[in-house]
Amino acid sequence: MRRILWPVLPCLLFVACAGIMDRPSPDAVQFDQRWMGQPEAKIIAALGPPTRETSDAKGGHILVWEFPRTSPRFCLGGCPPGTEPDRWSAVRHAYIGMDGAVYKTYWSGR
Repeated sequence: MRRILWPVLPCLLFVACAGIMDRPSPDAVQFDQRWMGQPEAKIIAALGPPTRETSDAKGGHILVWEFPRTSPRFCLGGCPPGTEPDRWSAVRHAYIGMDGAVYKTYWSGR
């Protein structure tokens, strides 16, 4: 029985972890709901100046905030000395309509 489960167990763990990583975090959902319909000035006051801004091709614009993140790298059996931590960015997008209000938000990263 152990011979059968041993090759299957890593696959199950990978699938389980991949499913967890794809779900939006509660913070992301709250971010989306909190800003819908709010004026642009209010979101900028809360998050600070955006990292960049681009057009939404509908007469409005998209504000983008990037927040660098790091976490310790996981190595099965321990990491070799000098191993770099994982690095990524949490990115928040706020789509601002021609009326100056947020009409869509998007959050990527953790």
